[in-house]
Amino acid sequence: MAERLILEAITPEPGSFDVRMMAAGKPGLPGRFTWRGTTYTVETVLDTWKETGEDRGDVYVRRHGFEIRTTCGVRMKLVGERRPRGRAPRWTLRAIDETA
Repeated sequence: MAERLILEAITPEPGSFDVRMMAAGKPGLPGRFTWRGTTYTVETVLDTWKETGEDRGDVYVRRHGFEIRTTCGVRMKLVGERRPRGRAPRWTLRAIDETA
């Protein structure tokens, strides 16, 4: 993936979250979201990963990552923060590959 780093918030569409993931204790990936005025629909999840952190010797999951392909063919990497701090967004577009 020849990706371009973005690191910008996305706006998930209410009611589009994957409730199966949420029932399993994971963040529900939004099925539709808006970024820079364009609405995208998730077609396929290509990969997932977790990013961990440590606090007082305990290791915990800080973020869940998803590499997706949208219905318009754009590949993106989205990250869901388990516990966003302050005004930090819950969902972020980390990278995009529009050449796919």
